[in-house]
Amino acid sequence: LMAMIGNTTNCGLPVGKSKVLGLFASDDIFNDQEEERLAAEGKTPTAGGLVRGPDDPLPPEGEEFGAAKIGRLVLWGPKHGDPNNPFSSDPPTVAEMTEMALKLLHCRADMLAKPFLLVTEVESTDNFANQNNAIGALRALKRADDTIAVARDFLQGEGVFEEYDERPDTLLLVAADSDAAGMQAISVQRGDATDRFNPVDCGIEINAGTDPRGVPKPGDCAATETRVNPDGQGDNQETELDGIEGRRTRPFVAEPDALQNMRPFARGNDFAEDYGGISEPDGPLSFVIGWSGLNDTAGGILARAEGMNSELLHDSSFSTLTGFDNTDVYRLMYKTLFDIDLPKAIGISAQDNLRPNQVE
Repeated sequence: LMAMIGNTTNCGLPVGKSKVLGLFASDDIFNDQEEERLAAEGKTPTAGGLVRGPDDPLPPEGEEFGAAKIGRLVLWGPKHGDPNNPFSSDPPTVAEMTEMALKLLHCRADMLAKPFLLVTEVESTDNFANQNNAIGALRALKRADDTIAVARDFLQGEGVFEEYDERPDTLLLVAADSDAAGMQAISVQRGDATDRFNPVDCGIEINAGTDPRGVPKPGDCAATETRVNPDGQGDNQETELDGIEGRRTRPFVAEPDALQNMRPFARGNDFAEDYGGISEPDGPLSFVIGWSGLNDTAGGILARAEGMNSELLHDSSFSTLTGFDNTDVYRLMYKTLFDIDLPKAIGISAQDNLRPNQVE
Protein backbone atom coordinates (compact mmCIF):
# COMPACT_ATOMS: atom_id res chain seq x y z
CA LEU A 1 0.00 0.00 0.00
CA MET A 2 2.88 2.37 0.78
CA ALA A 3 4.23 2.01 -2.75
CA MET A 4 0.79 2.28 -4.35
CA ILE A 5 -0.42 5.41 -2.56
CA GLY A 6 1.13 7.95 -4.91
CA ASN A 7 0.77 5.89 -8.07
CA THR A 8 -2.96 5.35 -8.34
CA THR A 9 -5.99 7.59 -8.74
CA ASN A 10 -7.43 6.49 -5.38
CA CYS A 11 -4.37 6.72 -3.10
CA GLY A 12 -3.63 3.02 -3.31
CA LEU A 13 -7.16 1.97 -2.37
CA PRO A 14 -9.42 -0.19 -4.57
CA VAL A 15 -11.71 1.75 -6.87
CA GLY A 16 -14.85 2.80 -5.04
CA LYS A 17 -13.27 2.45 -1.59
CA SER A 18 -12.51 5.46 0.59
CA LYS A 19 -11.48 4.07 4.00
CA VAL A 20 -8.56 2.14 5.45
CA LEU A 21 -9.16 -0.37 8.23
CA GLY A 22 -6.38 -0.19 10.79
CA LEU A 23 -5.60 -3.31 12.80
CA PHE A 24 -4.06 -2.46 16.14
CA ALA A 25 -2.29 -4.40 18.84
CA SER A 26 -4.33 -5.02 21.98
CA ASP A 27 -1.57 -3.43 24.06
CA ASP A 28 1.69 -1.56 23.62
CA ILE A 29 4.15 -3.03 21.13
CA PHE A 30 6.96 -2.04 23.49
CA ASN A 31 7.90 -3.86 26.69
CA ASP A 32 7.80 -1.08 29.27
CA GLN A 33 9.10 -2.77 32.39
CA GLU A 34 12.28 -2.42 34.43
CA GLU A 35 15.35 -3.93 32.77
CA GLU A 36 15.72 -6.45 35.58
CA ARG A 37 12.13 -7.61 35.19
CA LEU A 38 12.54 -8.00 31.42
CA ALA A 39 15.67 -10.06 31.93
CA ALA A 40 13.79 -12.36 34.32
CA GLU A 41 10.56 -12.53 32.28
CA GLY A 42 9.72 -16.15 31.53
CA LYS A 43 13.20 -17.20 32.61
CA THR A 44 13.65 -20.99 32.38
CA PRO A 45 16.66 -23.25 31.85
CA THR A 46 16.11 -22.91 28.09
CA ALA A 47 14.74 -19.37 27.83
CA GLY A 48 16.67 -16.35 29.00
CA GLY A 49 13.83 -13.92 29.51
CA LEU A 50 13.29 -11.10 27.02
CA VAL A 51 16.94 -11.13 26.00
CA ARG A 52 18.15 -11.11 22.40
CA GLY A 53 20.22 -14.13 21.49
CA PRO A 54 23.56 -13.84 19.65
CA ASP A 55 22.02 -15.05 16.38
CA ASP A 56 18.78 -13.06 16.61
CA PRO A 57 18.26 -10.17 14.17
CA LEU A 58 19.08 -6.69 15.42
CA PRO A 59 16.42 -3.98 15.83
CA PRO A 60 16.83 -0.79 13.76
CA GLU A 61 19.02 0.94 16.36
CA GLY A 62 21.33 -2.06 16.49
CA GLU A 63 21.76 -2.02 12.73
CA GLU A 64 22.68 1.66 12.94
CA PHE A 65 24.90 1.71 16.03
CA GLY A 66 25.91 -1.91 16.58
CA ALA A 67 24.80 -4.52 19.06
CA ALA A 68 27.13 -3.38 21.82
CA LYS A 69 25.53 0.08 21.96
CA ILE A 70 21.95 -1.07 22.54
CA GLY A 71 22.27 -3.97 24.97
CA ARG A 72 20.51 -7.31 24.72
CA LEU A 73 17.05 -6.63 26.14
CA VAL A 74 14.09 -7.09 23.80
CA LEU A 75 12.26 -3.77 24.11
CA TRP A 76 9.87 -3.88 21.13
CA GLY A 77 7.82 -6.91 20.15
CA PRO A 78 8.27 -10.49 21.40
CA LYS A 79 11.51 -12.38 21.54
CA HIS A 80 12.62 -13.59 18.10
CA GLY A 81 11.33 -17.08 17.33
CA ASP A 82 9.09 -17.25 20.41
CA PRO A 83 6.78 -20.23 19.61
CA ASN A 84 4.15 -18.91 22.02
CA ASN A 85 3.95 -15.50 20.38
CA PRO A 86 3.20 -15.52 16.64
CA PHE A 87 3.43 -11.75 16.30
CA SER A 88 6.32 -10.05 14.58
CA SER A 89 9.53 -9.61 16.55
CA ASP A 90 10.16 -6.58 14.33
CA PRO A 91 7.04 -4.37 14.70
CA PRO A 92 6.90 -1.17 12.63
CA THR A 93 8.64 1.83 14.11
CA VAL A 94 6.75 5.03 14.82
CA ALA A 95 8.72 6.69 12.01
CA GLU A 96 7.53 4.04 9.54
CA MET A 97 3.94 4.43 10.73
CA THR A 98 4.19 8.21 10.44
CA GLU A 99 5.55 7.96 6.90
CA MET A 100 2.64 5.72 5.94
CA ALA A 101 0.08 8.03 7.53
CA LEU A 102 1.54 11.17 5.91
CA LYS A 103 1.55 9.65 2.45
CA LEU A 104 -2.04 8.48 2.74
CA LEU A 105 -3.34 11.68 4.33
CA HIS A 106 -1.45 13.86 1.87
CA CYS A 107 -2.93 11.97 -1.06
CA ARG A 108 -6.50 12.13 0.25
CA ALA A 109 -6.20 15.77 1.31
CA ASP A 110 -5.00 16.80 -2.15
CA MET A 111 -7.74 14.76 -3.76
CA LEU A 112 -10.46 16.40 -1.64
CA ALA A 113 -8.80 19.86 -1.46
CA LYS A 114 -9.01 19.78 2.34
CA PRO A 115 -6.42 20.14 5.11
CA PHE A 116 -5.49 17.23 7.35
CA LEU A 117 -4.38 16.79 10.95
CA LEU A 118 -2.03 14.01 12.04
CA VAL A 119 -1.29 13.40 15.73
CA THR A 120 1.68 11.10 16.40
CA GLU A 121 2.53 10.12 19.97
CA VAL A 122 5.74 8.30 20.89
CA GLU A 123 4.37 6.90 24.12
CA SER A 124 7.42 4.72 24.72
CA THR A 125 9.49 7.80 25.65
CA ASP A 126 7.14 8.29 28.59
CA ASN A 127 6.48 4.71 29.66
CA PHE A 128 10.05 3.43 29.65
CA ALA A 129 11.12 6.41 31.74
CA ASN A 130 8.29 5.85 34.21
CA GLN A 131 9.67 2.35 34.70
CA ASN A 132 13.22 3.74 35.12
CA ASN A 133 14.29 1.75 32.06
CA ALA A 134 17.19 3.84 30.75
CA ILE A 135 18.07 1.93 27.58
CA GLY A 136 14.37 1.79 26.67
CA ALA A 137 13.91 5.53 27.21
CA LEU A 138 17.04 6.42 25.21
CA ARG A 139 16.11 4.17 22.32
CA ALA A 140 12.56 5.54 22.40
CA LEU A 141 13.96 9.07 22.19
CA LYS A 142 15.99 8.02 19.14
CA ARG A 143 12.81 6.69 17.55
CA ALA A 144 11.04 9.95 18.34
CA ASP A 145 13.90 11.86 16.69
CA ASP A 146 13.62 9.63 13.61
CA THR A 147 9.89 10.40 13.50
CA ILE A 148 10.48 14.15 13.63
CA ALA A 149 12.96 13.71 10.75
CA VAL A 150 10.23 12.05 8.66
CA ALA A 151 7.84 14.93 9.36
CA ARG A 152 10.54 17.49 8.48
CA ASP A 153 11.24 15.62 5.23
CA PHE A 154 7.55 15.92 4.40
CA LEU A 155 7.63 19.69 4.95
CA GLN A 156 10.75 20.12 2.84
CA GLY A 157 10.10 17.53 0.11
CA GLU A 158 13.24 15.59 0.99
CA GLY A 159 14.26 12.08 2.04
CA VAL A 160 11.41 9.60 1.69
CA PHE A 161 9.32 12.50 0.32
CA GLU A 162 11.81 13.71 -2.29
CA GLU A 163 9.22 13.22 -5.04
CA TYR A 164 6.82 15.55 -3.21
CA ASP A 165 6.68 19.34 -3.37
CA GLU A 166 7.60 21.43 -0.34
CA ARG A 167 4.65 22.13 1.94
CA PRO A 168 4.84 25.75 3.14
CA ASP A 169 1.16 25.42 4.11
CA THR A 170 1.91 22.76 6.74
CA LEU A 171 2.82 23.17 10.42
CA LEU A 172 4.99 20.69 12.34
CA LEU A 173 4.47 21.15 16.08
CA VAL A 174 6.30 19.03 18.68
CA ALA A 175 5.20 19.14 22.32
CA ALA A 176 5.50 17.13 25.54
CA ASP A 177 3.33 16.58 28.59
CA SER A 178 5.97 15.98 31.28
CA ASP A 179 9.55 15.22 32.15
CA ALA A 180 8.88 11.55 32.90
CA ALA A 181 10.75 10.36 36.01
CA GLY A 182 13.21 13.27 35.82
CA MET A 183 15.90 11.47 33.81
CA GLN A 184 19.46 12.75 34.37
CA ALA A 185 22.63 11.80 32.47
CA ILE A 186 25.68 11.56 34.75
CA SER A 187 29.18 11.28 33.28
CA VAL A 188 31.55 8.66 34.68
CA GLN A 189 35.10 7.70 33.91
CA ARG A 190 35.78 4.43 32.20
CA GLY A 191 37.82 2.11 34.34
CA ASP A 192 40.00 -0.90 34.16
CA ALA A 193 38.87 -4.49 34.70
CA THR A 194 38.38 -3.89 38.42
CA ASP A 195 36.11 -0.91 37.96
CA ARG A 196 32.59 -1.75 39.07
CA PHE A 197 31.18 -0.07 35.93
CA ASN A 198 33.32 -2.12 33.60
CA PRO A 199 32.12 -5.77 33.24
CA VAL A 200 30.56 -6.25 29.83
CA ASP A 201 28.45 -9.31 30.53
CA CYS A 202 26.37 -8.04 33.42
CA GLY A 203 22.74 -7.30 34.06
CA ILE A 204 21.21 -10.52 32.76
CA GLU A 205 22.02 -12.86 35.65
CA ILE A 206 19.19 -12.51 38.16
CA ASN A 207 20.29 -14.08 41.43
CA ALA A 208 19.77 -11.64 44.27
CA GLY A 209 16.06 -11.95 45.05
CA THR A 210 13.72 -8.98 44.62
CA ASP A 211 13.57 -5.45 45.92
CA PRO A 212 10.51 -4.19 47.90
CA ARG A 213 8.63 -3.46 44.66
CA GLY A 214 9.06 -7.06 43.55
CA VAL A 215 11.59 -6.16 40.85
CA PRO A 216 14.26 -8.84 40.42
CA LYS A 217 17.67 -7.70 41.59
CA PRO A 218 20.64 -8.25 39.31
CA GLY A 219 23.63 -10.28 40.39
CA ASP A 220 26.86 -8.97 41.81
CA CYS A 221 28.86 -8.69 38.59
CA ALA A 222 29.05 -4.89 38.53
CA ALA A 223 27.48 -1.86 40.14
CA THR A 224 25.67 1.37 39.45
CA GLU A 225 24.31 1.34 42.93
CA THR A 226 23.43 4.46 44.81
CA ARG A 227 20.79 3.22 47.21
CA VAL A 228 17.13 3.50 46.38
CA ASN A 229 13.80 4.41 47.82
CA PRO A 230 11.99 1.68 45.88
CA ASP A 231 8.48 2.83 46.83
CA GLY A 232 8.73 5.79 44.46
CA GLN A 233 6.88 7.94 46.98
CA GLY A 234 7.72 10.83 49.27
CA ASP A 235 10.39 13.49 49.16
CA ASN A 236 13.44 11.24 49.46
CA GLN A 237 13.60 9.90 45.91
CA GLU A 238 16.82 7.92 45.63
CA THR A 239 17.15 5.59 42.67
CA GLU A 240 19.91 3.30 41.56
CA LEU A 241 21.83 4.39 38.49
CA ASP A 242 21.17 2.61 35.21
CA GLY A 243 23.76 1.30 32.80
CA ILE A 244 23.11 -0.22 29.41
CA GLU A 245 21.18 -3.22 30.77
CA GLY A 246 19.92 -1.78 34.04
CA ARG A 247 21.40 -1.50 37.51
CA ARG A 248 24.95 -2.72 38.10
CA THR A 249 25.79 -2.87 34.39
CA ARG A 250 28.36 -1.15 32.19
CA PRO A 251 27.74 2.53 31.35
CA PHE A 252 26.56 3.99 28.09
CA VAL A 253 29.12 5.44 25.67
CA ALA A 254 28.18 8.62 23.84
CA GLU A 255 28.32 8.92 20.07
CA PRO A 256 30.60 11.56 18.49
CA ASP A 257 29.11 15.04 18.30
CA ALA A 258 27.97 16.76 15.10
CA LEU A 259 31.62 17.53 14.21
CA GLN A 260 32.57 13.88 14.81
CA ASN A 261 34.50 14.77 17.96
CA MET A 262 34.46 12.40 20.91
CA ARG A 263 33.68 14.34 24.05
CA PRO A 264 36.37 13.97 26.75
CA PHE A 265 35.63 13.49 30.41
CA ALA A 266 35.46 16.53 32.61
CA ARG A 267 38.55 16.56 34.78
CA GLY A 268 38.00 16.79 38.51
CA ASN A 269 34.65 15.03 38.30
CA ASP A 270 34.16 14.11 41.97
CA PHE A 271 31.30 11.79 41.13
CA ALA A 272 33.38 9.84 38.64
CA GLU A 273 36.28 9.66 41.04
CA ASP A 274 33.98 8.21 43.69
CA TYR A 275 33.41 5.27 41.36
CA GLY A 276 37.09 4.44 41.03
CA GLY A 277 37.56 4.91 37.29
CA ILE A 278 40.86 5.76 35.64
CA SER A 279 41.21 9.01 33.73
CA GLU A 280 40.90 8.88 29.94
CA PRO A 281 40.70 12.58 29.01
CA ASP A 282 40.83 11.85 25.28
CA GLY A 283 38.35 8.98 25.32
CA PRO A 284 34.64 8.96 24.62
CA LEU A 285 32.16 10.10 27.24
CA SER A 286 30.74 7.30 29.37
CA PHE A 287 27.59 8.03 31.30
CA VAL A 288 24.88 6.46 33.40
CA ILE A 289 21.26 7.49 33.92
CA GLY A 290 19.77 8.61 37.23
CA TRP A 291 16.11 9.22 38.02
CA SER A 292 14.26 11.55 40.38
CA GLY A 293 11.59 8.89 40.93
CA LEU A 294 8.96 7.04 38.93
CA ASN A 295 6.34 9.68 38.28
CA ASP A 296 5.90 12.45 35.73
CA THR A 297 7.55 15.68 36.80
CA ALA A 298 7.74 19.28 35.66
CA GLY A 299 11.07 19.87 33.98
CA GLY A 300 12.33 19.93 30.42
CA ILE A 301 8.89 20.30 28.83
CA LEU A 302 9.54 21.98 25.50
CA ALA A 303 7.63 22.89 22.36
CA ARG A 304 9.22 23.28 18.94
CA ALA A 305 7.68 24.21 15.60
CA GLU A 306 8.58 24.44 11.92
CA GLY A 307 6.62 25.51 8.88
CA MET A 308 3.44 27.54 8.62
CA ASN A 309 2.80 29.82 11.64
CA SER A 310 5.83 28.42 13.49
CA GLU A 311 7.00 31.97 14.25
CA LEU A 312 4.03 32.31 16.64
CA LEU A 313 5.77 29.92 19.03
CA HIS A 314 8.01 32.83 20.08
CA ASP A 315 5.49 35.63 19.52
CA SER A 316 4.64 37.14 22.92
CA SER A 317 1.52 38.76 21.47
CA PHE A 318 0.19 35.28 20.59
CA SER A 319 1.19 33.33 23.69
CA THR A 320 -1.06 33.16 26.72
CA LEU A 321 1.68 33.68 29.31
CA THR A 322 5.26 34.90 29.19
CA GLY A 323 6.10 31.72 27.29
CA PHE A 324 4.27 29.28 25.06
CA ASP A 325 1.58 27.76 27.33
CA ASN A 326 0.16 24.26 26.97
CA THR A 327 -3.20 25.78 25.97
CA ASP A 328 -1.40 27.58 23.13
CA VAL A 329 -0.66 24.21 21.50
CA TYR A 330 -4.37 23.88 20.70
CA ARG A 331 -4.68 27.55 19.70
CA LEU A 332 -1.76 27.27 17.26
CA MET A 333 -3.17 24.10 15.66
CA TYR A 334 -6.61 25.72 15.41
CA LYS A 335 -5.24 28.84 13.74
CA THR A 336 -3.27 26.79 11.23
CA LEU A 337 -6.22 24.57 10.32
CA PHE A 338 -8.98 27.21 10.22
CA ASP A 339 -7.16 30.60 10.20
CA ILE A 340 -9.06 31.61 13.34
CA ASP A 341 -7.40 33.20 16.39
CA LEU A 342 -8.95 31.75 19.52
CA PRO A 343 -8.89 34.01 22.60
CA LYS A 344 -6.15 33.43 25.12
CA ALA A 345 -7.14 31.04 27.87
CA ILE A 346 -5.82 33.09 30.77
CA GLY A 347 -8.67 34.13 33.10
CA ILE A 348 -11.33 32.49 30.90
CA SER A 349 -13.24 29.38 31.90
CA ALA A 350 -14.01 26.71 29.33
CA GLN A 351 -17.70 27.64 29.47
CA ASP A 352 -17.00 31.30 28.78
CA ASN A 353 -14.79 30.36 25.86
CA LEU A 354 -17.57 28.71 23.85
CA ARG A 355 -18.57 30.52 20.69
CA PRO A 356 -22.32 31.19 20.10
CA ASN A 357 -22.64 28.36 17.57
CA GLN A 358 -21.02 25.80 19.88
CA VAL A 359 -22.92 23.54 22.23
CA GLU A 360 -21.79 21.84 25.38
